Amino acid sequence: MKKIITAIIGFGVGKYHALNISKIGNTEIKYICDFNTSKKKEILNLFPKTNYIKKPDRIFKDKDVNLVIISSYDNYHFEHIMNSIKKNKNIFVEKPFCLTEKEFNRILLEVKKTKVKISSNLVLRKNRHFESLKKNIKYFGKTYYIEGDYNYGRFFKLTKGWRGSIPYYSVFLGGGIHLLDLIIWLKNKRVIKVFSAGNNLISKKTKFKYDDFVISTLVFEDGSIAKISANFSSITNHHHLLKVYGEKKSFFYDFDRNYYFKNRSDKILKIKKNNFSNFEKSKVLTSFVKSLYDNKIKADINFIDIKNMMSISFAIIKSLKTKKIIKVNYK
Repeated sequence: MKKIITAIIGFGVGKYHALNISKIGNTEIKYICDFNTSKKKEILNLFPKTNYIKKPDRIFKDKDVNLVIISSYDNYHFEHIMNSIKKNKNIFVEKPFCLTEKEFNRILLEVKKTKVKISSNLVLRKNRHFESLKKNIKYFGKTYYIEGDYNYGRFFKLTKGWRGSIPYYSVFLGGGIHLLDLIIWLKNKRVIKVFSAGNNLISKKTKFKYDDFVISTLVFEDGSIAKISANFSSITNHHHLLKVYGEKKSFFYDFDRNYYFKNRSDKILKIKKNNFSNFEKSKVLTSFVKSLYDNKIKADINFIDIKNMMSISFAIIKSLKTKKIIKVNYK
């Protein structure tokens, strides 16, 4: 079995990826990179056998590294992905995959030249409530409407953190894409067109220059409709809402509880609250690492999933800018 020699860029979310990787057999974390040198002590305390580096150049030059986990700031993802592909290194990248359609088209051209495997940290599929819903949605009959809300509840990260300092940040790519991936996975149908709107009424007097709220309507090939919002200015904690309306059943999810409705006079059936644990969130990365060991194992999120998500996301962003209905151009 081939040993997975890993390098991690960014020790924010990357810290949790490192802790997860360290629990998977036949893996080694050779480098952890973060430009913030104040993190060096913590990195070496937690992972004494790793090499702390401030810049990622050594990672791309090291032929032994066969997996790069990219959890750097969003505006660096493209650069780090391209450098990894050019050196034939498998990639696990935080969302958003990249920031512009131009960047994505260049990645597509480069990846065709290699056999690298790529995955992304779209974790909501591994929430036990949604896994159960996926198994049971066949009993809903026709699902004609789904709505999902990504309520960030961390407004300060736009106004005081790096998100407000980088040249471009999209709340949809940075958050709403989680609900998009979840809904596409549940529906298993193609989105054919979208219409989007947004505003920055809450953040316009801050240093954040882009919409802090975006909402998009999606039309599927079977005529069903979905609504997705990315609400980064919400006066709430961080949470997700999901509603699925079917011909025979409906499903509501909020604040780690779910509710099934079996008929129009049904009382709400409350399910015991279950927090979305870090263990569940780690399953996406674990499945990807196992797919690198064994080609017969399918990663939870593969590059086809990423291409579909990004194709729809860029249509949503284009609609937001043009204020027009946009057909999805799948890559």
